[in-house]
Amino acid sequence: MRKILSLLTISLLVLFTSCDINKIPEFDDKDAFVAFDNAVLSISENAGTLKIPVTLASVKGLISTVDFEIIEGTAKLGENFTLMNETATLSFDAQNRTQYVEISIVNIPDVFTGDLRFQIKLSEDGEVKPSLENLCTVNILDLDHPLSGFFGEWNATATSAYFGDAEWTVTLAKDEDDVSVLWVTDIVYGFPHWGFSYPNVDTRFYAIVNEAKSELSFSIGQSCAYKYQGHQIFLNGLTAEGSVVDSGSIIATVSDDGNTITFEELGMYVVDATGGWDALFPTITWTKK
Repeated sequence: MRKILSLLTISLLVLFTSCDINKIPEFDDKDAFVAFDNAVLSISENAGTLKIPVTLASVKGLISTVDFEIIEGTAKLGENFTLMNETATLSFDAQNRTQYVEISIVNIPDVFTGDLRFQIKLSEDGEVKPSLENLCTVNILDLDHPLSGFFGEWNATATSAYFGDAEWTVTLAKDEDDVSVLWVTDIVYGFPHWGFSYPNVDTRFYAIVNEAKSELSFSIGQSCAYKYQGHQIFLNGLTAEGSVVDSGSIIATVSDDGNTITFEELGMYVVDATGGWDALFPTITWTKK
């Protein structure tokens, strides 16, 4: 909505500066438009309904309509969601400048489908034209992922070679393609506390979860997407004596009904071409928040 109001304000300013000073400028409603308030929206599969706002930018408040269409993706109309606006038309006037495309989500419990997507597009054929914000992508988030119990924030504690006793937060998230893989953000203490944990910096490393969900295996030698001064960053193992292990896997054990993850044999040592970044000794513990 703020974006739409900003565009309308700019239009008015242009009219003020371009008109004769003795004339009262008016926004020409032939330039009115409709737009989605959000380009992307997400909803959990069990959330029921989703109201997607569409706003008319008009000074006088036109009495107008706009049509929309559903563009199916992995989510199918009638199978994964239904449309509550039977006519696929939204009507606006001065008192109703924002209207809603209403979607009902079809939940299939205990069936893993993965996240599903579809799009809604405003039509050019209505009485008022859409702006560039004429497309909204809707993500239906599947809650039946086999690793969903791991997703979210964990409180991490360890003894660090550089910081002594350390406590920080790691975040576990799914892989978009492989249901046996978890991605871990801020796997060591040094990243968040040396200023490397911020948006658009990918400090993630991955773990493979066994079928019983009792172990996480981190491949030694894997690198994260983030580079420091052009150097790739790698994950190695660290023994209780401080020796670096550069092959094999770091194994973590899952216990306490899935609420605790412990690194007993090897800790973690993050390095690049210039040397070590952080070293965490074994007995690292993650506890689900």
